[in-house]
Amino acid sequence: MTRQGRRILVIHRRSAYTATVSEGRNRRIARLVREGHPLGREMLRAHEEHLESVQQVRRALARLGLRARFLHRTDGLHVRDDDLVVVVGGDGTVLHVSHLVGDAGVLALNSAPHASCGFLTVATCDKAEAYLSAAMTGRLPATFLQRMRVEVDGRPATDRVLNDCLFSNACPASTTRYVLRRGAVSEEHFSSGVWVSTAAGSTAATHAAGGRILPLGSHRLQFVVREPYALGPFRPTYRLVRGFVNRDDALELTNAWRPAVVYVDGPHVSIPVAPAATVRFSLSRRPLRLLGYDAAVKRNGG
Repeated sequence: MTRQGRRILVIHRRSAYTATVSEGRNRRIARLVREGHPLGREMLRAHEEHLESVQQVRRALARLGLRARFLHRTDGLHVRDDDLVVVVGGDGTVLHVSHLVGDAGVLALNSAPHASCGFLTVATCDKAEAYLSAAMTGRLPATFLQRMRVEVDGRPATDRVLNDCLFSNACPASTTRYVLRRGAVSEEHFSSGVWVSTAAGSTAATHAAGGRILPLGSHRLQFVVREPYALGPFRPTYRLVRGFVNRDDALELTNAWRPAVVYVDGPHVSIPVAPAATVRFSLSRRPLRLLGYDAAVKRNGG
């Protein structure tokens, strides 16, 4: 136990260099590093920056007299609601941690700012001591980011989606066929799939596909149909190509006869959707408690 009885968990990512080069998994990439190829130089720079960031967090904890568990493997990890979870990585690591925590406070630090996206992080690791001290003494305000709940045929699959989901054919290169329903309006679609995002995820793929950037405090979901396809010259124009889902409402997608998948916060978590199954997307009742995150400053590029 640490001060005030809180346990500190530091969850850090493995760098791409560690995962592919130092463990000998990809000889071609190792050769790029040895030969000084621009891709290899960038990978090595990000790796060294990340290692130094982890050490900065260790030194900050030591100066504060705090002990913590450092983890990069999280299988079977139980996170208590009173834990302090320190993320050392980028947005991808924050998304991963979001699937592990319920009400625990999360302090996200960017470990390789020259190489990784850090929209969801609050600072770089050279500022770790100040942020850790404030977090342990309750002086670090919390921002609550809305998460999304996903159900398949009425059974909950997850209520911890922080960014977005992509519903698509099990083979994303194939046409996705489904019935989309929002409220009393429904229609059959042929498309490349559907993005469904939270406010935090509205700046990512949903925005690139034509959606709007929502304020981070928004209590709405947003959906955007990817590449809608109309069969034949007499098919009516789709009405539900993009739109919003209010706090107490839901978006439902009923799959056609081919297997589909819901990709959750990227490619690493996926939910299979059988033919004729219905997926329901709604706001989760468990927002992510992100410590020290100033939404106004982040939204203005600060």
